Amino acid sequence: YQIDKENLQFKLKEFLFDDGYKYRIIYPDQFEVLDKSGPSNFETDKLRTCYQDEYNTTCNIESYNYYHDLLVKKLALLQAKENEPKDSIEVIDKQINKACLMIPPPVYHNEATTFTHKITRCLTEQIKQQIEKIEKIDNKLNQVEN
Repeated sequence: YQIDKENLQFKLKEFLFDDGYKYRIIYPDQFEVLDKSGPSNFETDKLRTCYQDEYNTTCNIESYNYYHDLLVKKLALLQAKENEPKDSIEVIDKQINKACLMIPPPVYHNEATTFTHKITRCLTEQIKQQIEKIEKIDNKLNQVEN
């Protein structure tokens, strides 16, 4: 925690969550899954219904991992085609994380699962939007090449 002297309140600075999966949040713009073991091999069909059950932390984190891995791959392919790559994964991650880390952190331990659900859902939706942007740019580049 950090003390907000102006408002005389504690302000969460870093959050470490460990409930089967470990992740760390450093405010305002860092989200990191700590025990990620390689590319996600989660079944894609299950990812579509993942966020219907907010208490399925495994599904939430696996969904985030899957889409983040996909974003990294698509961005790398796009950067290989572009003469001057615009954004790095680090810049995109910071933008996405900053937008989603506006969600209020849990106050009590029993709120952590709901918090994980909200955060990973937001992050995953933001990542999907970035993937769509990359795909549109990639399609335009492919049309120019042909």
